[in-house]
Amino acid sequence: METEGLMKISRKIKDSLTAKMGSHVHVVVNQKSADFYHIHSSGFLPAVWQMRKGKQTLYSLYSHINQGPLDCIRNNLEHLWWYRNENHPLHRALKMMLFATASTFIPVCIKRFFLNKMSHVIVPSETIKRELGLTQATVVRIGINPQRFKPIKIKKTNKDSFIISYFGHNDPLKGLSDVIKAFAELDKRFGTQVSLRMYLTKYSEHTAKHAHSFSSNIQVSGHVDDILHAYNESDVIVLPYRSRGAAIGVPLVLIEAMACEKPIVTTNLPFIKEIVQDAALIVDPYAPQQFVENIVLLMNNQKLRIELGKKARQRVLKGYTEKQMFEGYQTLYQTWLSGEGEL
Repeated sequence: METEGLMKISRKIKDSLTAKMGSHVHVVVNQKSADFYHIHSSGFLPAVWQMRKGKQTLYSLYSHINQGPLDCIRNNLEHLWWYRNENHPLHRALKMMLFATASTFIPVCIKRFFLNKMSHVIVPSETIKRELGLTQATVVRIGINPQRFKPIKIKKTNKDSFIISYFGHNDPLKGLSDVIKAFAELDKRFGTQVSLRMYLTKYSEHTAKHAHSFSSNIQVSGHVDDILHAYNESDVIVLPYRSRGAAIGVPLVLIEAMACEKPIVTTNLPFIKEIVQDAALIVDPYAPQQFVENIVLLMNNQKLRIELGKKARQRVLKGYTEKQMFEGYQTLYQTWLSGEGEL
């Protein structure tokens, strides 16, 4: 859980509020009795549980809750077949799949009803705000530290190898299968001219075997401690999110890689396009061949790689920094706690 984006963000927001709000505000975690509540969630269920405390509650909704059930079922089945951890019992995996899929059948209007019971809902993108149609929502974009994630010069061990990387969970929703198929095609076409690297949040031997069945030259790694080095060593980063449910509203890997001035190939989803605008190459979900074509384009066009990378970092500096995120939350808190007006 230490590497989970939602957990990292909520912890940083809590620490920032503790430091900035002054001694008259005492921030505690998971205390049942408090004057005000701040819920951090990727769904709507905590709004159901805390409905009676709604007027005392700020609700940070990090992800989309209007996911398509068929898409969710398809990817869960793919996960069970190809990517389930070999030590993970099938019955437990099926139970988790059922729980994850069940909420996708609940209409958005019902989810909106409970979220509207909260004093205020904070969402990470205009896309989520527009799709949910919440009456009391404010956009505070998730941000990262651009002084930590920045372009640095890396001396490659193999100067002739063009490094193509994927970073993310061991999950089909992240486009893992599309990455493997695209990497296998690139290996057939370019051989040792390219280096294909998959950095998983947690290493899976089962996933590595599946990847190697397509190409033995795909390098599969687990969590990487020096992710800044891994980002900067990459020539191109591919992030083939398949649907709204594939990431939190602002995927941390995406904006971290953008801050490192990396050219990125990602998917044509509204919340992703809101983030990258013209600073990345966009392809359709479930389209590994389109990834191949765009990666080849970048391999043959260094000028385009540099241009996209510089645009990407500027996008982060403009709207996706920790400083901007913290200031947004502090402004909301000061207004809320002062009692000077409704949020």
